[in-house]
Amino acid sequence: DVNELGYGDKIEPFMRDLAEGSRIYIWLTDQYLKSPYCMFELHQIWHRSLMEAQNEFQSENTFDQRVLIVLGDASVRLETDIEVYRLFWDEQFEAISAEMQIMHEVDLVTLRDRNAISRFKSNTGSILRYVRSRIHHSCFEDIKV
Repeated sequence: DVNELGYGDKIEPFMRDLAEGSRIYIWLTDQYLKSPYCMFELHQIWHRSLMEAQNEFQSENTFDQRVLIVLGDASVRLETDIEVYRLFWDEQFEAISAEMQIMHEVDLVTLRDRNAISRFKSNTGSILRYVRSRIHHSCFEDIKV
């Protein structure tokens, strides 16, 4: 994004374009799983892959075939590891919901952010369990392109 976006550009269209890629590399870190931008991107990739798989049973562009994950410092081995991220997004949802209650008018950006956070807290566990069930790379050098 540093090379592609300039000052004042919207990041959401860029992240949607990334989700359309035929080969996507994700470095799954604790910071990634707590970033609204990264989580938006991850959920877009997940959603696109699921939609394609439902349309074509043996689709060549499923999540496994398109996405290579390097597991950084994010731990997803246990349910309690995954729960940490759901709780984090629960807290973010509560914070933005509280902010919306004191606003006189809720702007479109705030509403979109709240809806995105709602998806993060609802779907992140499923995505991480899926990632956990697959062999993944531990460093970029392990990836055979």
